[in-house]
Amino acid sequence: MSAAALLAALLTLYPETDRTRCIASRAVEITAHADDSAARYGVPAEILLATGMLESALGCDPRSGGSWGAPISRTRRLVAGNSDHTASALALGYERCASWLDALSHFRTGRCSGSPPIGYTPDAAMRLAERLNARVEILETLRELLARPTRLTLPWPVDSFASMATETVPVHLTGAEYYQWMRNREGGQTFGTRTIVAPIDDTTFSSILRPHLRWGYASSAAAYWARHPHITHLRIRQSSGRGDWELEGVGSREALRPQGQAQKQFALQVTSFGTPSAIAWGRTADSDVYPIGSYELRPCSHNTDIPGRGRSSLFPHPLVLVGLGVLWVGFLSVVFDDKSEKQAAR
Repeated sequence: MSAAALLAALLTLYPETDRTRCIASRAVEITAHADDSAARYGVPAEILLATGMLESALGCDPRSGGSWGAPISRTRRLVAGNSDHTASALALGYERCASWLDALSHFRTGRCSGSPPIGYTPDAAMRLAERLNARVEILETLRELLARPTRLTLPWPVDSFASMATETVPVHLTGAEYYQWMRNREGGQTFGTRTIVAPIDDTTFSSILRPHLRWGYASSAAAYWARHPHITHLRIRQSSGRGDWELEGVGSREALRPQGQAQKQFALQVTSFGTPSAIAWGRTADSDVYPIGSYELRPCSHNTDIPGRGRSSLFPHPLVLVGLGVLWVGFLSVVFDDKSEKQAAR
């Protein structure tokens, strides 16, 4: 994997500071040194870059003197070395300890195991190297997706709602928009949420919206529109790519779409949830692409307090319940009167 791709991935992991601006301004020089040193000493470029970043911000720490972490020799420890010296020290650790994690321990402590009392740990350096590899793969996938401008202009599928949900609802969502979200790893997700924005028509009203409304509020989509002309669409969601679909909110199409730049980064509009790009996107952790704290989420403007929400309209009419109650009381009175007559006859 090239140092240029790895360095680009590394810069997306950190907020903009004087050090990252320095790294960006010296990117050509840094990547050339990293590629040369990695090839010369047989050290993975991601290990070398991760070490140099944690040691001295790849020489951009003002106190580093341009060093990548290792001095020019063991006898001249106060003289800053370059990428070759760091790569040479890592290669020596690998030769002695037989793994790159242990080589990092050797680089930090002189032993094949353990961590220094202060500063970064070998585990932290290895995690950063692994994140660099993962980020490069993600960025390459995103670059490939963004290079396909026609992917959003394909006709909408006629997949049934039942084919996408555990709870089967045999309807077709005409004119719907499908959004696959990255997974929230910190929130425990193993796969991203799926959302669908669909027009409120007779089919979606009767099968999705009406069961959430109180009795008599609206008997059809037209009746609901008459009460709320600005509400034209609904949004349903499926958490972690499995389980039942839930009604999330109602509003205009624009209000129900992902809001703000941050949400638009996390959500990918797809033609079907079964496509390879949708599945790859759902498996991607958002924090691997956009570091936590580097963005600000905007609240959605759709109406989560659904107008008319209440007891399900499928619940029996109140008068029916009253009638059933009267019949039950009448039945009990007949039973007890019959028992009283039998006791009197005895």
